[in-house]
Amino acid sequence: MSEQKMIGYKCEYCGIKIYPKREICPKCRKSEFIELEINEIGKVVTFTKLYAVPDGIDEKPLILGIVDFNGIKITGQIADSKIKIGDKVEPFWGKLRESQGKKIYGFKFKILNHS
Repeated sequence: MSEQKMIGYKCEYCGIKIYPKREICPKCRKSEFIELEINEIGKVVTFTKLYAVPDGIDEKPLILGIVDFNGIKITGQIADSKIKIGDKVEPFWGKLRESQGKKIYGFKFKILNHS
């Protein structure tokens, strides 16, 4: 599998940073964006643990969190149940779930250290 890069977007007009890309900016309603490669370390802002998970998800509990990457807040799965707010994480490409017999891949976050 080729290396996947997480790409964020910055509105050319108002400067808001978003992920994933949208058709129009949620702040100024313009539609021109600059790509920003997200290759730095993020910080966990908040998270929740789900014990009742949909079919096709193997991980229990499923941990969903919001991670701040230098102003771009991204929601995703976190691959460590010992998570704490403030932990530093990095994105990696991995299996999210299975749906109708197909494996669905996307970005997840792994903890680098515990704060």
